[in-house]
Amino acid sequence: MYCSNCGNVIPDNAKFCSKCGVSVAGQGSPLPSYAQTSTSFPPPGEYQPPGRIQSRRGGAGKAIVIVAVVVVALLIVVVVAMSLSSITGSSATITVTIHSTHALNTVSYSLYVDGSLKASGSVSALATVTKTITHHWESSDGETVVVSATSSGGGLGSQSDQQTLTLSPGGSYAANLYI
Repeated sequence: MYCSNCGNVIPDNAKFCSKCGVSVAGQGSPLPSYAQTSTSFPPPGEYQPPGRIQSRRGGAGKAIVIVAVVVVALLIVVVVAMSLSSITGSSATITVTIHSTHALNTVSYSLYVDGSLKASGSVSALATVTKTITHHWESSDGETVVVSATSSGGGLGSQSDQQTLTLSPGGSYAANLYI
């Protein structure tokens, strides 16, 4: 017989439930109270769940997650390494002042470092223009460069000037060119 209050199994001749102490005399219920209705649940501690359901994957699920994390980490390392390899080398700052020697007209100029065009524009008669260039090179050693400017227009034809600089990584340099 079962206690109608807590569902505990009690002897048929018991007068009180040994678990909750409720009087059970004359109950005679062959089923626990939670088994008599469909909305009742067994009292705490009474319900015994079936055996634990085993995962079909077992440890394979964890292994897949670990492999995925390792692959993502390796991809991140490769991308960072590729990014850093493009930053190698050295650089220096060159401030170039272009002085116009033309007395009457504005002239157009082109500014080069080692033959590579870095800036162009115009400068008024007898005026100056200052351009700051950051020059990059592959090695960590110093580098010798030729800074040059050419002018066109202004009535005097084309003029040019150049200056050779020996650069050190991280240095700042000045060049004065007269065109």
